[in-house]
Amino acid sequence: MADVGLGPMDLLLLAAAAALVGVDSVSWLQAMISRPIVAGTLGGALVGEPAAGFLVGAFLELFSFRHPPYGAARYPDVATASLIAGAGYAAAGGTGLGSLLLVIVAGWGIGWLGTRSVHLLRSLNTRLAADSAFLARKPGRIETRQRLGIVLDGFRAALLTASFTIPVALLATFANRATVDWQGVSVAGGLVVVGLAGVVGSGSRTIGGAFKLWPLLLVGAAAALTAVTLL
Repeated sequence: MADVGLGPMDLLLLAAAAALVGVDSVSWLQAMISRPIVAGTLGGALVGEPAAGFLVGAFLELFSFRHPPYGAARYPDVATASLIAGAGYAAAGGTGLGSLLLVIVAGWGIGWLGTRSVHLLRSLNTRLAADSAFLARKPGRIETRQRLGIVLDGFRAALLTASFTIPVALLATFANRATVDWQGVSVAGGLVVVGLAGVVGSGSRTIGGAFKLWPLLLVGAAAALTAVTLL
């Protein structure tokens, strides 16, 4: 763990922070600390590199614009994932476009895994609340079950963080050593620029629903090609 700048105490702090961030999304508090840009910064800060966590969180915040939590819409659990990705990038040194690209992709994937864990937890919560006869005999049991659901939500987020932070940090460290240049242009840098253009275009379509997606993506692609040419 020392190779990626993470020790047992770091993981413990990250798991505790993830529990708070995880329940903030829905279960309790809802103080906006579960926004990717905040959670990512927090993850980086706990490892000693808040700026690195902020950068990862900013990218994932843009991605999350494409999936607003409307009604029964499914969207990734980017809160916990951003904390993991921000901490992983910070642990790898917080530098390198290759590692930045990798942790963003990893964070997005972990977000969808987190969503699956949320669905499983909600199924369990339904079972906890299903025994109406048992709960009706002592109304205080309802509050107990509700508190149990919140605790389980925090445990879910903490478990995800404990499971994926070190793998993400190791992958980011590997990417730092495997950055490839092509004709003097950083391939990873070009991909990051193109990815940013894509998510901005996609997010803009969601925010201003009257816009079409493809024109915005074409504008983003043109800007990306210009940026890569000037590198």
